[in-house]
Amino acid sequence: MRSKYRLGIDAGGTKTAGLLADESGSVIRSARAGGANLRVHGELGVEKSLYQVIDALLEESLQIDALCLGIAGVGTDAERAIVTGVLRRLGIRRGIRIENDALVALVAGAPDGVGVVLISGTGSIAYGVDANGKMVDSDLIMYRAGDLRGNNQNERKGGYYATNMVAVIKAILLDQEARNLAFVLDPEHGKLREPFVRVTHLLRAFRYSVSGTLLPYDPQFELG
Repeated sequence: MRSKYRLGIDAGGTKTAGLLADESGSVIRSARAGGANLRVHGELGVEKSLYQVIDALLEESLQIDALCLGIAGVGTDAERAIVTGVLRRLGIRRGIRIENDALVALVAGAPDGVGVVLISGTGSIAYGVDANGKMVDSDLIMYRAGDLRGNNQNERKGGYYATNMVAVIKAILLDQEARNLAFVLDPEHGKLREPFVRVTHLLRAFRYSVSGTLLPYDPQFELG
């Protein structure tokens, strides 16, 4: 009976890492290459890095039954089609799954696939999935900021946008949760911190210092 092999590749803006495993999940070998972010390195750059990794992992007689590629800069069907074409040219034609690298990071830390992951690498992205399978990422949040993305789609670099900082601040301060007091007063709306802690954190942000005896500790103590 022929052995079955799986190939897993994590392709980011700086490096591409691959693992070859057997059907039991035991790692046989690993390999690395340069970055392979589709939106930064382009189709040819992605193909070059993936070729280096796949060539180092596979022997000529070895057949892959499944490949999962987590790759930065891929979030649309059109982008997945481009990468699928790259893999086909490299000899991988079946059992292909292509996902954004944020999902790979999420599943690595939360095997049930429920949670939030924040990546701060060559690019940055926030990605979350709830128990019902609903997904939200930083791209969706950016749409709420209106002009945050800018008018030029090419402004995107890696997992982040070259953004207008004024638009970023505006998006934060004008968000419904920041402006509507009902969210704060609603007992059903989640509060991860006690009210006193929330206030002290706000004061700390402005380097507030106590000059009287308003608070029950040393009046010379400075928050921050």
